[in-house]
Amino acid sequence: MRIVVTETGTALGHSLVTHLSHSHDVVEFNGDALDPAACAVALANADAVIDLRPVASIDTAPDPGSLENPQSWKAAGVHVEHLSRGTYVLMRAAVEAGASRYILGSTLRHLEGYDPTFSVAESWRPRPDVDDPAGLGAYLAEETARQLALVEPLAVICLRFATISTGHNPVTGDEVHVDDAVQACVRAIEAPLAISETYSRTTLASGWWVFHVPGGGDTSRFPVGAARGIGYAPAHDCEVASRTGVRAPRDTSTVPSRVIRRVTMFGAGGPLGAATAPHLMSAYTVRLTDARSLAEIRDANQPQSPGAPLPSVPQAPHESITCDVTDPVAVAAACEGADAIINLTVIRHDVPGSFRVNLEGAYYVMRAARAHGIRRSVHTGPALNLHDRPAGYGHEFGVPDDAPARTGVWQYTVAKYLGQEVVRLAADAFGLESPTLVFCAFVNPDVAEPAPGGPHPMSISWDDAGRALRHTVDAPGYPAPFELMHITADLPHDRYSNAKAKALLGWSPRDNLEHLYARHT
Repeated sequence: MRIVVTETGTALGHSLVTHLSHSHDVVEFNGDALDPAACAVALANADAVIDLRPVASIDTAPDPGSLENPQSWKAAGVHVEHLSRGTYVLMRAAVEAGASRYILGSTLRHLEGYDPTFSVAESWRPRPDVDDPAGLGAYLAEETARQLALVEPLAVICLRFATISTGHNPVTGDEVHVDDAVQACVRAIEAPLAISETYSRTTLASGWWVFHVPGGGDTSRFPVGAARGIGYAPAHDCEVASRTGVRAPRDTSTVPSRVIRRVTMFGAGGPLGAATAPHLMSAYTVRLTDARSLAEIRDANQPQSPGAPLPSVPQAPHESITCDVTDPVAVAAACEGADAIINLTVIRHDVPGSFRVNLEGAYYVMRAARAHGIRRSVHTGPALNLHDRPAGYGHEFGVPDDAPARTGVWQYTVAKYLGQEVVRLAADAFGLESPTLVFCAFVNPDVAEPAPGGPHPMSISWDDAGRALRHTVDAPGYPAPFELMHITADLPHDRYSNAKAKALLGWSPRDNLEHLYARHT
């Protein structure tokens, strides 16, 4: 087999190359995983890829920085974005090269939030610490790989390693010997991948698998579980029990509620911002921000779609400023004095831009919310349960707001999902309120005309969408720190419901869009 291995300068990478070279054609790739051309060259004709970047970054990841110093957030934000985007670029290159397997080396670090007396297995949900860039970055790399594995013709195997040890035996239960880690990688390359005969009698060529790779013995923090199914059997036992305990966030204080009088909106120059601003400004003092000046966007007069609104330059006491959401200093400054935040920023059609704005930008917005004691932080994005086959819900009805995301391969939906995960984790960890509204098709009912097949089953008018965002600020509170809601008109399709938004926001759409699906005789 032709096997590409990344991070071969690490102890694991070097040992793995040495072992595999006896029976395989091994290519070492230590180039830029963010460069699609470099990845395409390195992965040409590859049969398998072993990507060790997430586990290798554990020892080199930056500190999250101080909340009081926004400039110090940049290194962590870039680290998280680069790990995720690099995984996306490498996996797309692997698919184009016709590779059959992709092994992602990750970490058990983001399961250390559980009580160490629990026997935590692969079926437990990761609990990454949002203030730990190493663990958070590895988790988001996993999530990137998992989403692509659901739809790409590639078997993706995630190996979550304990801390790699090069000594005679792992010293503590938090470690695994490098030779055992190599063994796990080899098993992942060679083992047949099957699913329970209860569901299907087949060996799969594509999909997503997770295996924990701890050290051996009874003192290991994590037991050897599902990895036994691929033949993993650690030869080195841990000498003493784990010393880590529960990995807790560095600051677990909860941000208190306060009366909302001032609102900062990011991405205000887009049509959704233009539709929302008038509703907000009738009740709050609003600071509108965008990467370009609102006057420039207005004067360009290029609506996103027929009848889509364009922004207006606000009058005092409201204000508008330019702000790049990937600049943490600018984001923190824009949030100064605000009581609530609305983040509408978006980049769709550019891979670097999508990950920087939709993921890294969300990271900075949540850091700014904590730094300024802003509990209410509203986020938006595309509905991530719209995709059709092979893994989506496009053929289902009654799809709930909280259905697990199915992003497909589009960089926009992948990056938005990762940004939502950052928002969810931060909101849960620090007691924030982060209602997240998701949309699909926006229409202006005054100009929209019937089309074959009728409107998309998650359509909403621009004005009703703007009103919904106003209600996210008005609402007295939310049942959970992160609440995701469909925003759609009252359509008869019965595919997506707006009942949750109605209940939590006290909002109802006014435009039923009936003229777009009614028969005209």
